[in-house]
Amino acid sequence: MHDISAFFDFTNHPVESTLICFMMGLALFLIICLVRAVKGPKACDRLVAVNMMGSITMVIIACLCVVLDEGFLADICLIYSLLSFLAVVLFAKVKIGIYRQELEREEAVLEQESIDILVKENTEGKNGNA
Repeated sequence: MHDISAFFDFTNHPVESTLICFMMGLALFLIICLVRAVKGPKACDRLVAVNMMGSITMVIIACLCVVLDEGFLADICLIYSLLSFLAVVLFAKVKIGIYRQELEREEAVLEQESIDILVKENTEGKNGNA
C-alpha cells in the first residue's frame, strides 16, 4: 500500500499528486451539486444535479484507479455509471408520472366546474322562463 504523505510529495509523484489535487477540486464541485440537488427550485435542477454528481463520482473513481494502480476500480466505475444512469431515468420517470397525475386531476376539476356552470345556467334559464 501507499503512504498517504507520499501522495502530496509533488517532486516524487507529479502525476499522482496532480490527480489528487484534481480530485479535491472535484469533491468541492460534488458538494456544490449536492446543495443544488437539495435546494434546487425545480425538479429539473435536481435531476441535472444528481446526474452531475454521478458523473463527478465516476471521474473521482477513475482518478483513484490511476493513483492507486488498482484495475478493479475501473470495473466499479463502469458499474457506477450504469447505476447512475438508471437512477436518473427512474427519477425522470417518477417525475413525469406525478406530473401526469396532477394534470389529469386539474382537468377533472375544470371539467366538473364547467358542468356545474352549465347546470346552474340551465336551472336559471328554466326559472326565468317559468
